Amino acid sequence: MKTTVRAVALAAALGVAAVGLAPVAAAATSKPRPLFPIAVGDTVRVSGTPIACAATGRPGAAGLLCSLLGKDGKEPQGSYGVALGDRGEALVIRFGSGGAAAKPEQVWRVKASRSAGAVAVARRVAPVTHVTDVGGGWFLAGTDIRCHVKRADLLPGVVCSRFDARGVRPGTNSIAITPAAAGIYRYDAERRAVRKIEKAEPDRATASRRPQVRVVAAARAAAIPVTEIVPGDQLRIAGSGVACLATRNGAKSGVLCLLLANASTPLPSSYAVGLAEDGEAILVAYDRSSRGALVTRFTQAARAAAAPRRADRLIGARLGAQYRLQGTDVLCSVGASARPAGISCFMTGPQGRIVGSPGIALVDGTAARIFRVASKTAVSILVEKPEPGARRG
Repeated sequence: MKTTVRAVALAAALGVAAVGLAPVAAAATSKPRPLFPIAVGDTVRVSGTPIACAATGRPGAAGLLCSLLGKDGKEPQGSYGVALGDRGEALVIRFGSGGAAAKPEQVWRVKASRSAGAVAVARRVAPVTHVTDVGGGWFLAGTDIRCHVKRADLLPGVVCSRFDARGVRPGTNSIAITPAAAGIYRYDAERRAVRKIEKAEPDRATASRRPQVRVVAAARAAAIPVTEIVPGDQLRIAGSGVACLATRNGAKSGVLCLLLANASTPLPSSYAVGLAEDGEAILVAYDRSSRGALVTRFTQAARAAAAPRRADRLIGARLGAQYRLQGTDVLCSVGASARPAGISCFMTGPQGRIVGSPGIALVDGTAARIFRVASKTAVSILVEKPEPGARRG
């Protein structure tokens, strides 16, 4: 079965191989944070994303519903959510108009697996809304359900599973959600994720073309075509301010990814990230007058940040597409979802990403990041700066 880029967006965002949903964590930059407890009625919001997980149910029959919330606090029509009960039942659901207030449509169900037995679940008199970010995690009090917020180079996501003293319970279901996709996976007797089901979130502009449920086979994903770009080109993601400029400084080429207020002016008070063919990665800050200054640099001597110049050729960046800077190892990958729009660039070799090399990522309205490739599927964040929430067309 041909696997589309959007169908594997969930796995990619959680830092795993393109054909697997099992949550292999990105390399940590600090000690793991302790899990915090939540109770029935509570909600957890993931900072900088539309992801929210609500604890629902009653004593002895509780669970979590994770979904994406719009600006009105409701699930957008046609979007997907995932639910996991304390007895192990997992669901993928689609929301109609009105979000959670309307009865959601069940589109996939994985029946309850091994049960830990009924438990008394605490309910708070007043519900609490918790806010966490990447690296954070929580547990539903009185159950064996734990959730963790994970991230690779572009999108953050939430994974919720049932745990015992040794880790994820064998023979149980888990759920995962990112701004690009929602899905279920299942652990076998040896605690390996073997069943993968995903629903890609619809683009708001093409919500009528809803993708079908895909059972992702444990096989290599189809190769993604790579388009070559040259210095002077500009990649622009439609409907956002995200752009990457292919540049040349003397004999060295590179890319600079930034948010644009118009065709050539950086968004005031924003950040940009650049990656050169020799592996240098930089972070640039733009002030309120769109003047740039170098903030952070990795691998090379410091120098003044060059202002972006008008592109010789404007290229509409396609969602999920890849672009290689001519004559270099620099490869840029456009996010699979239009909301939020994002792009990441890294060094590649014959075997894929070069372990130990730096990379960059920029997500509209979220953050600019420099990361280091820790393995073929995981990265560690070196520096991160929040981007302005306002978008410019």
